[in-house]
Amino acid sequence: MIELKNISLTFDGRQVLKNLSLSLPEKGILLITGPSGCGKTSVARMILGLLRPTEGEVLVKDLKIAAVFQEDRLVPTLTALENVALVSDRAEAEKRLSQVGLADSLSLLPEELSGGMKRRVAIARALAFGGDILLLDEAFTGLDEELAERILKELCEEFKDKLIIAVTHRPELFEDYEYTEIKL
Repeated sequence: MIELKNISLTFDGRQVLKNLSLSLPEKGILLITGPSGCGKTSVARMILGLLRPTEGEVLVKDLKIAAVFQEDRLVPTLTALENVALVSDRAEAEKRLSQVGLADSLSLLPEELSGGMKRRVAIARALAFGGDILLLDEAFTGLDEELAERILKELCEEFKDKLIIAVTHRPELFEDYEYTEIKL
């Protein structure tokens, strides 16, 4: 499904990853953890095809990958509903925003949303996109514990027979789920 073969990555003369090889499972929850700057987000970006390794290769079958990035990546001139509808239709966008607790915020622009609300719009957009894999890069930043746990439950239910890859500094959020952890 997804394989990283002898990946090395260098930024500005500093080696971030060296000879990393991974074969990802087809389903389940995979946590990628480690200290800041160890290459977690870089691995996620390579899986998405947004970054090439300095050495090695990344093999990804023809898969549809939904992603929640560290940054919310919302279009500032579009409402919450319009941001989610970029990847789906209006009805699906409304459903997904409601699912993350934003049914009353559909017409708000990103500048009118709190940080946690922006994060939930980004999560709703990933849900609306769907796919074979859900990639979460620090997806719960800005969300309190209770809300993060509730949304994680929704995500795990939605992707229960698929693969969730979570880059996180908060592995404790996943303690109620069976997962595999890769520490970089």
